[in-house]
Amino acid sequence: MAPIPFATAALCVFAALSAIETRGCIGSTDCTDEAVVSVIVLPVDDSGFSIPADDVTVLFRAGGESTWNDCSPWPSREWACGYEVRGDIEIQAVTADAASEIYRTTVSGDDCHVDTRTLEVVVGSR
Repeated sequence: MAPIPFATAALCVFAALSAIETRGCIGSTDCTDEAVVSVIVLPVDDSGFSIPADDVTVLFRAGGESTWNDCSPWPSREWACGYEVRGDIEIQAVTADAASEIYRTTVSGDDCHVDTRTLEVVVGSR
């Protein structure tokens, strides 16, 4: 391994001591290991009331896929759709007697993680 220039080493030491970003420094960690949710969905009825998880199914598909994937329910009546999935994502919520329109959003992010999008999805009468 080639030695790093003195200026780079000095900057890395200064950054470590002052708790600023150390991107490019030896031994630095730019990204965390967490998986960030791509889209958080709150399904609501026509009146704007949240729908209990037992009464709704929330699905997503990304990048023009034909297959729908299940989202994961959270205790707060929200749903997590995809982890670290970027690009165009479609969301649909379905109950026994109603369905939402297909909602579309675009998820972007930085070098490490996505920027989570939040959607309220109205499940109306069929």
